[in-house]
Amino acid sequence: MQFDTLTNLIFKGGFYVDITPENIKSSGDMPGVAVRLLMTPEIDHAIELSHQWDDFVDGLWRLFRYGYGLETKMLTSVQSLRTRAEIDICTPENSTEIVNILNQSVSMKTLSKKTASEKHPFADNDETKRLFSEIESEETDPVQNGMNEYNQQQQILNQ
Repeated sequence: MQFDTLTNLIFKGGFYVDITPENIKSSGDMPGVAVRLLMTPEIDHAIELSHQWDDFVDGLWRLFRYGYGLETKMLTSVQSLRTRAEIDICTPENSTEIVNILNQSVSMKTLSKKTASEKHPFADNDETKRLFSEIESEETDPVQNGMNEYNQQQQILNQ
């Protein structure tokens, strides 16, 4: 019993997530919320450590920007860029749950479509531009909006 107790204390001190079958009473896939709750102490510790390392990351980023500006001979333009360096905490997430939450938030009008497309796990960086270009092409292309020379609506518009 003493060995098991000491082993558990060592693991807890090292922020080890114990996912052995004895500790998890699940017979299948666990929802993302349950996994996050299981990992809460480790995530909190990682967030605390990221705050401690913020100054170092900022200094490293300033050094990189300066060196890159010297190499490309565009020091002032690179230094004037508004950029940010940060430590991102890797947390387990279920992408299906995230997509559903984003869709529900947009349909309930608590989140804009632009923010949802930026936060979408499968979206590219220029996703909003792609969406706008698709909307514009649907409005201008008569085949896409259901109008062609055989439709009664098109015939009325042509008269």
